[in-house]
Amino acid sequence: MTETVTLSLRTKLFLSFGMAIGITGAMAAGMGLHFISGRIFAEMQGKAMRDMNSAREVYNRAMDDVRNAVRLSSDRFFVKEALLGRNHASAGRQLDKIKQGESLDMLALVGRSGKVVYCAGNAGLRGRSLFENPLIRKALNSGNEAFANLILSQGDLAAFDQALLARAHIRFVPTKMAKATEKTEETSGLVLAAAGPVLDDSGGLLGVLFAGRLLNRNNDIVDKAKKILYGDSQYKGRSAGSVTLFQGDLRIATTVLDERGERAIGTRISQEVADTVLGQGRTYIGRAFVVNDWYLTAYEPIRDALGGIVGILYVGILERPYADLRKEVCTAFLGIVLLGIILVSALSYVLSGVILGPVAKLTAGAVQLGKGDLSYRVEVDRRDELGELARTFNLMADSIHERDEQIRRQAQETIKETERLATIGRLAAGVAHEINTPLGGILVYTHLLLEDTPAGDPRRENLEKVARETERVRDIVKGLLEFARQTEPRIEDADLNELAAKTLDFIGRQILFDDIRVVKEFDPALPLLSMDRDRIRQVLLNVIMNAAEAMEGRGGTLKVSTRSLDGGSRAEISVSDTGCGISPENLQRVFEPFFTTKDVGRGTGLGLAISYGIVKKHGGTIGLKSEPGKGTDVTILLPRDAGARADAPAD
Repeated sequence: MTETVTLSLRTKLFLSFGMAIGITGAMAAGMGLHFISGRIFAEMQGKAMRDMNSAREVYNRAMDDVRNAVRLSSDRFFVKEALLGRNHASAGRQLDKIKQGESLDMLALVGRSGKVVYCAGNAGLRGRSLFENPLIRKALNSGNEAFANLILSQGDLAAFDQALLARAHIRFVPTKMAKATEKTEETSGLVLAAAGPVLDDSGGLLGVLFAGRLLNRNNDIVDKAKKILYGDSQYKGRSAGSVTLFQGDLRIATTVLDERGERAIGTRISQEVADTVLGQGRTYIGRAFVVNDWYLTAYEPIRDALGGIVGILYVGILERPYADLRKEVCTAFLGIVLLGIILVSALSYVLSGVILGPVAKLTAGAVQLGKGDLSYRVEVDRRDELGELARTFNLMADSIHERDEQIRRQAQETIKETERLATIGRLAAGVAHEINTPLGGILVYTHLLLEDTPAGDPRRENLEKVARETERVRDIVKGLLEFARQTEPRIEDADLNELAAKTLDFIGRQILFDDIRVVKEFDPALPLLSMDRDRIRQVLLNVIMNAAEAMEGRGGTLKVSTRSLDGGSRAEISVSDTGCGISPENLQRVFEPFFTTKDVGRGTGLGLAISYGIVKKHGGTIGLKSEPGKGTDVTILLPRDAGARADAPAD
């Protein structure tokens, strides 16, 4: 058998406070950690982008160095002399010096036909056509400078200098997270190249001077960029940042070191980055795995003269320093949050005890009230919300005491009224039974005498008066019987709107309604009601006739309206007039049997009493609101099902 564990209110309060504090603390910790991580990550991304801008500037300056070498050399006298066929030996020596002084890997003088006049480092190239070189062709055709990143094949590199083949040749090193490939080596090279026109004194094109710098295994650019960006800063024995040049997805120049401490030339870019930069041509900024560690990186495509992607420029910051910083900050933040939770939890435990003292008094008071001791009151010695609660409790006890006395008085009055009505009912039934038989005889014999009395006989008027008064007495007796019997209604589904409309049509033709404007406001959404159609019609007849008689001789408006309440579970029908109204002292007696404010002979005082009984039998309510001189409003509430109750307040 399972035993139920009952927690004290103090424990529940403490647990509630603890849950609230815990949830709040967890949310604060989560949001704080998210914010801290986000700020650190955003700062790293911003730095990576700034570093990329700086590295790009270093790369562009390297291209400018090649362009400047071509621009300055193409206007030299010996270059023009060589293209005019003079002083080849002197021009060759000068070009060799320029190549060495400007750290160029290729330098060639090309005539207007596209054939080599002289190639520094390879005199055997003389006479060979280089017109297929896109920069040389563009410079010859346009007469303007052309520069770009070029991919030169193994043969093109060998034509300029056999030594370039060894530098360009790079074997692929298996790299974690790189895209799978069947390629095992690279023999072509990525070159910074420029071609400038050589003009004679009159501006005519003599030829083109072509220069290039092979980037494969040339670490000048990456070392210079790394020095500018990161200096010699290290973290736990590793360089804090790195710079790399890629040909395609292959590292051809880098400051990244492998496990042996050597430059990681031959390693490849991760597949995720390759898909973004090489596949989509977009800059990649984010976390990436670089050879053997995680970095916050920026990758930017390197394009050739036609816009094709031939390589990638990379900068990266080692993630570990930022990860450790984030860990330290988050740990400190969590410690502060946890300490706050502990302190607030302890305070909440103390406060729960302070709160429960007055609550215990209120509990004792509630127990006493529950036992029937309505004289019990709680001592009030506080001015806060708990003191206000205690005062409210005492007010509630006073109200309950007063309400109890009122209910007791009302119950006594109701019992007296019920006994009085029962006595009246029994008396009415007995009187009606005793009167009804001789009354019938009087009415029959009066009509027989009327048949035997000629029209001009002076006794006929008296006999007609006897017949009328006898019929009035018969109606009174009939009302007495209906009031006394209160038979069960015959229930069937009926349309209250239709019943009200037909009742108005039935009695609306009477002379009484000639000066009365009848207004109908029926709710089309009113559901069918379970009711005794004839009994409810009798109620409507009584109420409508009373309203019309209240406006007799003065005219006015009679308004009959219906509406659906509580989603169709109840229906309301209201009959209002602009008649003489009812005084407050008479308003409380309108449902009493035989009470009437009409002149003698115009009413029995049973209509509303009978209507009250019929509506009650249907589980409904009937109420009146009236103001003397302004009119009366009668409201009847009926349940959709006659067995239900409709005595809840209307909306």
